Amino acid sequence: MIPYATIEEASLALGRNLTTLETLWFDYSATKSDYYLYCHNILFLFLIFSLVPLPLVFVELARSASGWFDRYKIQPKVKNSFSDMFRCYRDVMKMFILVVGPLQLVSYPSIQMIEIRSGLPLPSFGEIAAQLVVYFLVEDYTNYWVHRFFHSKWGYEKIHHIHHEYTAPIGYAAPYAHWAEVLLLGVPTFLGPAIAPGHMITFWLWIALRQIEAIETHSGYDFPWTLTKFIPFYGGAEYHDYHHYVGGQSQSNFASVFTYCDYIYGTDKGYRFQKKLLQQMAGIRSGLPLPSLMEIVAQLVVYFLIEDYTNYWIHRWLHCKWGYEKIHRVHHEYTSPIGYASPYAHWAEVLLLGIPTFLGPAIAPGHIMTFWLWISLRQMEAIETHSGYDLPWTLTKLVPFYGGAEYHDYHHYVGGKSQSNFASVFTYCDYIYGTDKGYRVHKKLLQQIKEEADQKGGRKYD
Repeated sequence: MIPYATIEEASLALGRNLTTLETLWFDYSATKSDYYLYCHNILFLFLIFSLVPLPLVFVELARSASGWFDRYKIQPKVKNSFSDMFRCYRDVMKMFILVVGPLQLVSYPSIQMIEIRSGLPLPSFGEIAAQLVVYFLVEDYTNYWVHRFFHSKWGYEKIHHIHHEYTAPIGYAAPYAHWAEVLLLGVPTFLGPAIAPGHMITFWLWIALRQIEAIETHSGYDFPWTLTKFIPFYGGAEYHDYHHYVGGQSQSNFASVFTYCDYIYGTDKGYRFQKKLLQQMAGIRSGLPLPSLMEIVAQLVVYFLIEDYTNYWIHRWLHCKWGYEKIHRVHHEYTSPIGYASPYAHWAEVLLLGIPTFLGPAIAPGHIMTFWLWISLRQMEAIETHSGYDLPWTLTKLVPFYGGAEYHDYHHYVGGKSQSNFASVFTYCDYIYGTDKGYRVHKKLLQQIKEEADQKGGRKYD
């Protein structure tokens, strides 16, 4: 509370006339307690949580009608209905009433302890700006480590999985979280004002800006006017959207506001690789002239060779203890595969094996028709490999080093402990690195058994 009864008394104490803003502040706050002023945060947070994401709701609904905003949507295939967004808002308000509001009501002693003031003079714009920079930097660094803890096995399963229910986030999903997460992430938010305490107005502004920034980061849209275009190392919606897109097993893009922690500690490598890959993929053309038959064939050969080599090493990793138990075991539920089992796998495996598929077009981009043909042929080859039949017309009879169904069937037959026949398309990697020895011994034994059976059969009929 301001310790002056009148404006004249305040002017006399300051040794100057009050500015217009100071006069307005005096008129508003002179008779109000500091606790009452602090509790304004409850109203501010309610208005921010309710109104700031609202334009994004209209944008999302407009997408369903016209599709014009699809160009800015980071995950354009995902569309949220009004009921989906309202449910999220309802759950956020429930958390606000049960956790955030009561926390604001009882946390005033901490504000007294760090001596956030509410009197005169008001802070200068320079002082406010400097303190806000400190608050953002302190919050960003401490939030980074809290967020990394949330992605530990215990932290994610017990707390953080709720926030990740939205793999394509929307504005209202910014504060959508487990109550323990709301409390824990309040620590980084409060730490800056505790280190560099300022005026109540600065504190209000900080809380408001932090929540608005979080809503923008979870908006799901990369608009031309977003701060990523103006502020170095600012993360923004596209950066954080990748974190939600990857999901619970994400060990990338933990940044709260700025990206420097992810860069320093190497937790943005997956995102940077994806960005680079997509930029290279942008070289795929769709116009005239169409590629020649020779160009298409040459590029397809390159794509198959690149995919085959990189897929081999990912497949070997999927057969390490952790990779198999956590991911690859789903695909091996079929010990005798069928065609439909080809894409049957854990979602993480689908993502990982997408990298070899897109690597060829990224290195040697061509026409969109070539790309269509490549994706089609690759999937058809995978289905044939998982068919479970060695038919007379299979490519193993025509293409050297082609694996085919019989070759891959052995890999599934051996099962989870298999360290043989990792080939995606061709067998040369298995041959070079010695991971086809079990299969070759198996084939040799079967051949010997067959020959012995034929000999016995011949004597019998003799």
